[in-house]
Amino acid sequence: MWIRTQKKDAVVNIIAFNAVKGSLGGRKGIIYGTHIGASSLNSMVLGEYPSYDDALIEIGNIENAIIENPTGVYQLRG
Repeated sequence: MWIRTQKKDAVVNIIAFNAVKGSLGGRKGIIYGTHIGASSLNSMVLGEYPSYDDALIEIGNIENAIIENPTGVYQLRG
């Protein structure tokens, strides 16, 4: 699915998503996306959220967008 990053500085074709807890014991939640690069798979930060639970909610929103419009562009919230 095509995703526009939270910072709105890129639109990328993402093949996998995952939410992780922020580093150093932080409470932030970060969404990473894996996209196909020139010669290998690459991961990038798509967005940061106040908590891991907020990031999981956004992953659910992405899932719903894939079901409803798999060829569309989804703008990350936040």
